[in-house]
Amino acid sequence: MTKNRPSHRHLEGKIRSQILGDADGDDDDAAASVEVKELPPHACQYCGIHSPPSVVKCLHCDKWFCNSRAGSSGSHIITHLVKAKHKETQRCFAPAV
Repeated sequence: MTKNRPSHRHLEGKIRSQILGDADGDDDDAAASVEVKELPPHACQYCGIHSPPSVVKCLHCDKWFCNSRAGSSGSHIITHLVKAKHKETQRCFAPAV
């Protein structure tokens, strides 16, 4: 038997309403007022963390991943390496100040 689960669109509206204080979650004008910040190239592909000591680069696909678990069983870099069967990484070096 399949349980009825809310769609992603419904959950997005619900989360947006919680963040913006919108009662019904359908106010598109409020969503337009949210500032979108562009992430640096070394941001984690899963969650967007971009702290240089926290991210590593997969040398096979040139994508960046962090060491955070964020609710999953393994860190984002480990999840990527296992799923993609990649083996080499490189640390992110902080830019010179």
